Amino acid sequence: MIDFYSEADLNHIVNTLLKLAHETHTKIKTGTFVEWRESQINFSVVGRNCTSLQREDYVKWDNKSRERKKLVEQLEDKFQGWGLSFRLGGQISIDVTRQGWDKSYAFNNIAEKPEDCVYFGDKIVPGGNDFDIAVLCGKYHDIQHVADTILALNNEYIP
Repeated sequence: MIDFYSEADLNHIVNTLLKLAHETHTKIKTGTFVEWRESQINFSVVGRNCTSLQREDYVKWDNKSRERKKLVEQLEDKFQGWGLSFRLGGQISIDVTRQGWDKSYAFNNIAEKPEDCVYFGDKIVPGGNDFDIAVLCGKYHDIQHVADTILALNNEYIP
């Protein structure tokens, strides 16, 4: 993103995310609301520093209020025409990337064809950060816990 957007544009994006975090009704905010990750920004209203209990509490709140989904809709409206994509990530975050630079971008850098791959992810739903890559793969597994991954591997791939 740094190579594509100006410093002023990136500051505007970050300021907008922080303003949204400030305006939410989330009862706990722990810090590190915006985290840079190579080609994306990871945004969390509760904060990346939350404890396991705070995370569980936020997940319950988000499932009830659909807060992150509403935030994605606000961000899509606010940044319409900017070439940005907003996807639900994991349990507590929103991934902000350039359009087309979601996880499926990995296929630009590997020799395997998407249909030859098996994908494991926890947000394989429309609007989720695993959806775009999973639907390209020949097979995918929606997993929520490490145990789900082990179970899928044992059931289908280990003789």
